[in-house]
Amino acid sequence: MIAYDQASQSLLKEKLCYELWCLEYIYKTKETLEGKTDINTIKLRNKQPKKHVILQSTFYMGSERALKVINTMMALTFAASYKLLDMIFEWILEENKRLRKLQDVPWSFTEKIEKVTTLPLVYPPTLESQPWAKDYLLALYKNLLRFRHEIVHRNKFLISDDRLIVEVIEEGRVYRLDLSKEKLSALVKTTVMAAKVLGGYSSLGNTEIMQLKYYLDQIIELHGLPEFGQKSPRFINVILDVPEENGSFPADLRTVREVIRKSYAGVHVLFALKVNGLVNDEPSISWFFPIDSVPQQDTIELRPGNYTEFRIPNVKTEGVH
Repeated sequence: MIAYDQASQSLLKEKLCYELWCLEYIYKTKETLEGKTDINTIKLRNKQPKKHVILQSTFYMGSERALKVINTMMALTFAASYKLLDMIFEWILEENKRLRKLQDVPWSFTEKIEKVTTLPLVYPPTLESQPWAKDYLLALYKNLLRFRHEIVHRNKFLISDDRLIVEVIEEGRVYRLDLSKEKLSALVKTTVMAAKVLGGYSSLGNTEIMQLKYYLDQIIELHGLPEFGQKSPRFINVILDVPEENGSFPADLRTVREVIRKSYAGVHVLFALKVNGLVNDEPSISWFFPIDSVPQQDTIELRPGNYTEFRIPNVKTEGVH
């Protein structure tokens, strides 16, 4: 019997569907209404260090009122994030039951947490290969349960100055959750990323690992585990116009990296690359390399017959002169 096969992953997708959509919608809307600056785009002409930077931001009328509405939903957002964690670990328990590693999957949160923390379970390949991710997700699952119960079952919480505050008294001890909107955002992004990776919507490559560690570093007080010391990566797009030379388009990536290094000194930058092949100074053919697929060579020879998996429909773009 194969563990965590396609059918199993489909079951997780069904579990996650609503909460995942809801959280992504809330935070994409929130970032839009806040006028969040879009990713920088640097436009270059091949082998020339001169750059043109495009930086866009948007602001929407009525956004202040809409943001207040979204911020009043902080408790709901927190509960939905916790629900993602619960569904992930419930799915893991269900898969272990299917593999006959345990007899039944308990209903209560407390019992599920006990089984996950005490039994030698089989975990999804992603968590097996990155055991730290399992440890941090499990710590969040355990540590945040009491606050989830206080919000959902007792409706006891306070939202003040864009902070979600929850206090729980257990056996004479006071537990306090004080989440700014920024830390809540980091929690949401952590749980959404975990859900999308385990649900098969995305992979856990180097870029995602860097992002996940950065989000976890923002919420140390929630998981209580060591800090990674991960700085926030800067994401940019690069458009490189490459004139044809003897039937090919030799893209000079060394100069691209030099421009980025000088433009973002001291910042860890990850870039996606679009190459426009120019014929008679007009775009004729284009390739797009996502962040994790940008070639590492100093120069790549692009032709119509190679790197075909990165070919994209050509859209006329203004060259940089």
